[in-house]
Amino acid sequence: MAATVELTIHLTQQADVVEELEAWLGAWGAQAFLSKELDEIAEKDQQKLRAYFDPADYEEHRQEIDQLLCRYGATAQKALIQPQDWNSAWKAYFSPLDIGKRCLRIQPAWIPMEAGEDEQYRGVITIDPGMAFGTGQHPTTALCLEVLCQLLAADSSQRSVLDVGTGSGILAMGARKLGAAPVVAFDNDPQCLEICQVNATENSVADIDFRTATIDEFHGEFDIVVANIIAGVHLELMSHYRRLAPKVLVLSGILREREMDIRTALLDYGFTAIAGSYQGEWCCLQASPGKAG
Repeated sequence: MAATVELTIHLTQQADVVEELEAWLGAWGAQAFLSKELDEIAEKDQQKLRAYFDPADYEEHRQEIDQLLCRYGATAQKALIQPQDWNSAWKAYFSPLDIGKRCLRIQPAWIPMEAGEDEQYRGVITIDPGMAFGTGQHPTTALCLEVLCQLLAADSSQRSVLDVGTGSGILAMGARKLGAAPVVAFDNDPQCLEICQVNATENSVADIDFRTATIDEFHGEFDIVVANIIAGVHLELMSHYRRLAPKVLVLSGILREREMDIRTALLDYGFTAIAGSYQGEWCCLQASPGKAG
């Protein structure tokens, strides 16, 4: 793995600005957002976001990035991070995480479990974060996994799952560990495919169907459709959600201040049974289509 540009951004804006920054920086090649994944806020009135770029991508878009930061009144420091430094940064903060009541355990690959400890859980996902999105540590991912635990706890047989924007594949792996099948997961970033396949093989769930694709390439229906992406993208994909999810739709990556926007859109597209779960400034919505009243 080559060296990586680390851009540490400081700003005093609200959380929705961080969401917008991530969307723009992601479009310009940002591969990961370390501070947000670790839910790391520097001070009460200041937010810190670390974005990581391939050096070539950063140089190509440096002018646009500088203009964007200036627009939001943000300051930034650039550093070149070597692979071993990236791994050490992750390992300093990434610890085992329990999802639900003995449902799933997210286990760092470098921390061995005690003999028989894995038998306490319905599934254990071992993961080495590397440069991929999705380790379970961020509230948006944890909320999705908790909902999947609830949905699949009683009966997971013959329940198909579609994971939209899969990232590292952690939601798809969680669903498969809980017994869902078939599980299909996709991302429009081709780099995700290899990461997902490696993670799935190491977790003995290599039968997950990972693809590099966009949502308009999918047809048919799934028992559960899950998507952990930003609110603005949820709004753009709502018509696709409606045709692909006749039973259950799970949406995360939503700031509380955007919750009503998503709820309104869900109602507009015929989702009338909507429940929310919350952690900090984030919410996850579970919806099913049906008739009002």
